[in-house]
Amino acid sequence: MFDENGRMITGFVGSITSSNADILDLSSKDFVDNNYSYYTENGNRIADSNIEVELEDGIFTFGFDKKGIALNGKVNNRLYINGILQKAIDEKYAFVNGYIVNTSGKVMSGKSYKIDDVTYVKNANTGLYEKN
Repeated sequence: MFDENGRMITGFVGSITSSNADILDLSSKDFVDNNYSYYTENGNRIADSNIEVELEDGIFTFGFDKKGIALNGKVNNRLYINGILQKAIDEKYAFVNGYIVNTSGKVMSGKSYKIDDVTYVKNANTGLYEKN
């Protein structure tokens, strides 16, 4: 992909546009939707895979579908929000938007989990977790 001056664009392209020179100025909070792709230095669009990218606030795993669009929602038993893989960082598990995820980003399926002295129980009707 090229910009209006014919220079190859690398990095995030879409609702987030960057170049490798300023990618560290982005934070995870800058990704407010999944309407973007990622292009490598060779001009290749990342598709059907995950990549790790260092941002201002840490290293994050981004997932992209077969068309190269950032993933959103539960995909292959992993939870992505605006392209970013959700995973537990400080504990064994984390509660994210009604799901329980582990340190590798896997969506858990047990009946209940205790995180930071709070117990989350799976709702039989919705399949999502709620504070008990």
